[in-house]
Amino acid sequence: MQLRRLKLKTQGTEESSCMESNSETPTSPKPLQEKELFILRNKSVQYKVLEFIGEGNFGKVAKCVNMKTNENTAIKILKDVNDYDDEVEMLEELRTLDPEKNNLVRFVDSFIDDDKSCIALELLDRSLWDLMVQRKKPLTLNEIRPITRQLLVAFNALKGIGILYTDLKLDNVMLVNHQDQPFKVKLIDFDAGGSSGNCY
Repeated sequence: MQLRRLKLKTQGTEESSCMESNSETPTSPKPLQEKELFILRNKSVQYKVLEFIGEGNFGKVAKCVNMKTNENTAIKILKDVNDYDDEVEMLEELRTLDPEKNNLVRFVDSFIDDDKSCIALELLDRSLWDLMVQRKKPLTLNEIRPITRQLLVAFNALKGIGILYTDLKLDNVMLVNHQDQPFKVKLIDFDAGGSSGNCY
């Protein structure tokens, strides 16, 4: 079976955070300053930035509120427009899968506001890495089992549409809501960069 290799470019804790695409492409993105950014806009929705919750080589992740629906959302603000195009292309393909049944982050929106390339995703709780750091101890076997089952469901769903996820790590596995749904997880951070190959 032919699978496209999925290569993720984000590193470390920067992943902890996240419709139609705007065809505009920024030419020379400016550095993003926290104090300068209050509202992100696409054609029909405005997102108010509440706080920045992640940062890395890719750019920043902001916790925002959709001013139309009052729903909290994670918005990934990318520095590189090529990364933006690749990730949006991949997320559009993932729309064919049910994010709840297949334990994948839900893609909400993508747009370019001025010179900022933005990807809106459902806001999740925290990464497995963050949980382990907070608890100061590793996961138990009874905690690992349900997480593993959920990840296998996600990998199988991705394989079904020809995608091979190659960057599994604690930062890329997010708890949905650890208080209400202990150890319910979703896979995050998708990028279409990589090569095609056979999977055996």
